Amino acid sequence: MSGLGWSGMNRRTARVRSRAGFTLVELMLALMIFAIAIMALVGTASSVVRMSTGSRQLTLAATVAQSRLERLRSYNCAAAALAGGTATTRTITERWSVTSMVGSDTTVTLRLLVDSVSYRDERGTLRRQVYSTVRPCP
Repeated sequence: MSGLGWSGMNRRTARVRSRAGFTLVELMLALMIFAIAIMALVGTASSVVRMSTGSRQLTLAATVAQSRLERLRSYNCAAAALAGGTATTRTITERWSVTSMVGSDTTVTLRLLVDSVSYRDERGTLRRQVYSTVRPCP
């Protein structure tokens, strides 16, 4: 024991033990940083969910419009079905029109097919997209 005695060993052991762990201040600071990081992740996750919902509605609207325009393009140019109209499909409201145009070559008539789709986004705001195509009619 080389002259230290019990009291000298207790002081040295106490000093080693006091350096071994974290202080309460360090622990509180680490918890605050962790809490801030978790709150940032939660905020980002809610934004991603909101954007995903909006994208889903936009994709649905584009699919409805594409289907309508393909159906209109498949009709004979003289068909009565090749006309304007409105419909609602899965909360998507669409309004389409067919306009005749004569090209520079008078032997070809063009039909301008326009489909305007309206839907509500994740915040309830009314959104509108317009899609169009041309159908040549001999």
